[in-house]
Amino acid sequence: MAAFIFMYLLFVKHGINPDILYFLPFLASIFAGYKFADKFFILDQNYTVKIEKIDENINLLKDKLNEAREEVEYLKRQHARFSNLSDIMEKFSSTLSVNGVIKNIVESAYKIIGKSERAIFFSVDTIKQELGLTFSKKIMNRRI
Repeated sequence: MAAFIFMYLLFVKHGINPDILYFLPFLASIFAGYKFADKFFILDQNYTVKIEKIDENINLLKDKLNEAREEVEYLKRQHARFSNLSDIMEKFSSTLSVNGVIKNIVESAYKIIGKSERAIFFSVDTIKQELGLTFSKKIMNRRI
């Protein structure tokens, strides 16, 4: 109130129409509103940039997670293959006959590969320089 009276007296002393004082609050509110809107838009832009960065980081983490899952699946398949090879080695260590070892080789190879209906094992006769059929197994009723 004291500021209003001071301004009124100042305007009257300098010959300015005091009715302009009624417009001062309006002009001040326009100025304050402009400053508020300016700050609001700056904050809004900053938050939008931060949200975009967070979304980008989330997408990068999702990509890394998917890569890690694929690697885990790959390692599981590798583990299964190595487990099969370990089983084969255990069978070889317990079998002493050549025919038993060959049979285990053919069955284990089919079990690991498993993409055909027949498993065949050839041996080389070094004296005659010929291949000889040592073991053959036909797989029946194979489901894919």
